[in-house]
Amino acid sequence: MTEKPLITSDALAALRGFLEQSPELEKHLGRIAHFVVVLDANMAVGDLLHKAKNPGVKQTKIEEITKSSVITLYAPTWLDKEMMSSTIPQAAKKGKVSEERLFALWADYKQIIVWNDNYTIPEQTAFRGDEKDIPYVALQKSLKAAAILSRDSDIEKLGGKRVDFEFIIHAQQYARSKAISVGLKIRGVFVGNIAVNLFIQILRGLGSLAGRLPDWTKLTVLILAVIAVVHPKSRAWIMDCLHGLGGLFASAWPEIEKLIDEASTNQVEADAALVEAEKLLS
Repeated sequence: MTEKPLITSDALAALRGFLEQSPELEKHLGRIAHFVVVLDANMAVGDLLHKAKNPGVKQTKIEEITKSSVITLYAPTWLDKEMMSSTIPQAAKKGKVSEERLFALWADYKQIIVWNDNYTIPEQTAFRGDEKDIPYVALQKSLKAAAILSRDSDIEKLGGKRVDFEFIIHAQQYARSKAISVGLKIRGVFVGNIAVNLFIQILRGLGSLAGRLPDWTKLTVLILAVIAVVHPKSRAWIMDCLHGLGGLFASAWPEIEKLIDEASTNQVEADAALVEAEKLLS
């Protein structure tokens, strides 16, 4: 039995780049979802507290989906000031966690953020509430970001779009399932083990003509072979080709079928998670 390949969500960023450079594959497999979001202080400090109290946690859900490229995390430089001056000291005292530990975690955590220095301090407003939220809403509007990751209802009172941890859960499920689905099709399995072998056999079958084929033609044949493998309607045709190429490839087809089914299952899961994430943004 074929073991399930270990394809983690952080591989999705590289797979995204691969698809963007392979228009034919991207057309057949579809684009990988991407959201621009703004990070609020209460969500950031929640992540820091989680890591401080659970030393075994290598990365939080927010860190994972950011590294997967499903979200790009933005913040005004005001966030850093707010974290350093009030949010971290208050959280350390309330959560009975070392303040120095939280500062150290923050120094590492903020590397995943794209910083915008247009909003360094809260502006004056007629709104009576938490004025510290103004830079986040202003940045969301200027970027046309999908939402602000925050637990603060004042965000919506200021006219901002807010999502909380529920969005993160769905985005993480999407990233994990999508990475497996796309990865099985183009990264380590179909391209590396199936399509390349099929490509070599096709060239061998062409005999002396193969040596006269230009590089772009060989690449086209390879891409078409990959598309044929991952396209459900082409399975019968590929099976006939494999029989014609010898028993080795024909006997491998049941394993290929398992990989295709695994990819399909994860694609269904990814689609479902994406629907739920987008509902929260609508």
